[in-house]
Amino acid sequence: MTNPRSLHRSGARVSLVARFAALAFALYFQGSLIVGAAEARVEKDIEYLETGRAEKLDIYLPPDLDVARAQGKPRAAVVWIHGGGWIRGTKSEMRAAEICTTLAEAGYVAASIDYRLGKGAWPQNLYDCKNAVRFLRVKAADYGIDPTRIAVAGGSAGGHLALMVGLVVSVKFSKSGSVVRWIGEIKRFMGRV
Repeated sequence: MTNPRSLHRSGARVSLVARFAALAFALYFQGSLIVGAAEARVEKDIEYLETGRAEKLDIYLPPDLDVARAQGKPRAAVVWIHGGGWIRGTKSEMRAAEICTTLAEAGYVAASIDYRLGKGAWPQNLYDCKNAVRFLRVKAADYGIDPTRIAVAGGSAGGHLALMVGLVVSVKFSKSGSVVRWIGEIKRFMGRV
């Protein structure tokens, strides 16, 4: 039987992490609007990988996204990658839902993703995370996203994958020199690395 006090402390930690993440992204993307008390809209189980894959994403939209779109003000986006030691976890876990809801209510578009898990998942799990960023860029107009302002974050194993999204560049991307831009953005956000 689970100790109710440990659940309360765990929930408090999750809430604190969510608030910290929202603040960090607000500072990073300077000038974002704080929306207020309205609730985020959530679209669940969106296919972002090739047909037939079980992994999906949930997208959390700011309450005032329609107004922002009408004004021609696309929003910054955040891809949240859950933890779980690369063998378990889900986009719907409590921490992911809390962080993405908090970000959406602060005016960001947030996407929580599932990725390939288990033995032999590497490097496909990294490709899945990179494809989530590509998906948001392709669908930027549909979701009111500024395709030049997409951040990636995660907890534990998800944090590792988020960092790898920024550091590992495919041949297709390296021709554009984007590796330098990605590393520069990581340095700007994290400080000296």
